[in-house]
Amino acid sequence: MEQVINQIYWESVANTYMYGTRLKVHADKSVEFENNMMAPGKEIVSWHSTTNYQSTKRVPDLPFLVNGNEYQIFIKADAIPEKTCVNRLTFFDAQKDEIKRLEFTNTRYTFTFPKDAVSYTFSIVNAGCKKINFERIQIADQDLPLKILDDIYFNDVINPESDRTLNLILVMDNIHARKIWSKLKVYAGTLPWVVVNISWQGCQKAGTVIKDWLASHKITNFRLISTNTKLNSLIPDIFINHFNVEYYEDNAIRSNNVLMQKDLTWYSESVCDPDWLAISKFLHKECEGIK
Repeated sequence: MEQVINQIYWESVANTYMYGTRLKVHADKSVEFENNMMAPGKEIVSWHSTTNYQSTKRVPDLPFLVNGNEYQIFIKADAIPEKTCVNRLTFFDAQKDEIKRLEFTNTRYTFTFPKDAVSYTFSIVNAGCKKINFERIQIADQDLPLKILDDIYFNDVINPESDRTLNLILVMDNIHARKIWSKLKVYAGTLPWVVVNISWQGCQKAGTVIKDWLASHKITNFRLISTNTKLNSLIPDIFINHFNVEYYEDNAIRSNNVLMQKDLTWYSESVCDPDWLAISKFLHKECEGIK
C-alpha cells in the first residue's frame, strides 16, 4: 500500500493577480510575489480541482479528494508582513454552487471534504500582504504525521534491532507527489533499512540534513543507496570523507573514494518508483551472499 502526499506549485499566471505585480519564478518552481499597491480582499492566486481543458489546455491544479474524508493542507510559504494572507478553501456542488467556505491564516489546516462537494478551489487572499515567498502546497490524509511533509523525511527504520550495517536508501520525490511505501519489510527481509524521501526543492540541503541525522543517531557505518541520478552528487562531497560508507548509485560503487563499476539497473529516469525488488536482490547478495 502506498500513501501519497500531493504537491502543488504556483505554475501559471492565469489565476494570478498581475496588475502592478512583480513575479519571479525560480528553476525549482518556487515563486517570489511582490505587489505594494494591491487592495486587501483580492485574491493573489488560486488553484482549481476542475478545468475546461478545451479552452485552457491545462489539467486541474488540485488533486481529487474523497467525499467525507479528512485531509490536511500545508502551505509552504512566507508572507511579508507576517499573517497578512488569508488561505481560502471553497467547495462547490454539481451545479457549481458554493456550498462551503473555509478561511484560515495558519500554514497548516485540517478539513473534511464535504459529502455534497464535486469540486473545490484553494486561493491566497491579500490581507495587507506586500510580498510572498512561495514554495508549494501539500495535501495529504489527515492521519499522516506532520513530519511527512518535511523536505527531508526519514521513514521508520525497518529491523532497527539488527546489528548489521544500516542500508540508507535515498528516494527523490516526484515533482507533484511524494510516495510513502508501507510494505517494504517484505523486500528488506532481515536487513536494516531506512528510506529517506527527498523533496526536489530541498535536494541541495539534503546532504547536510542526512549527515546531521546520522550523527544524532551515532551511525558511522552504513550503505548509501541512491535511486535517482540527481541525488548522486550528494554523496562524494559530504559522506565519503566523514564515514565508513559504501555508496551505490546507478552504475557504480564508491567505497573509500575508490570508484568501481557495477551493473546496477534498479531505476530508470522514465520510471518514478524505485525498483524495490532489484534493490532487495542486490543488497541481499552483497550482505548475505544470496544469489
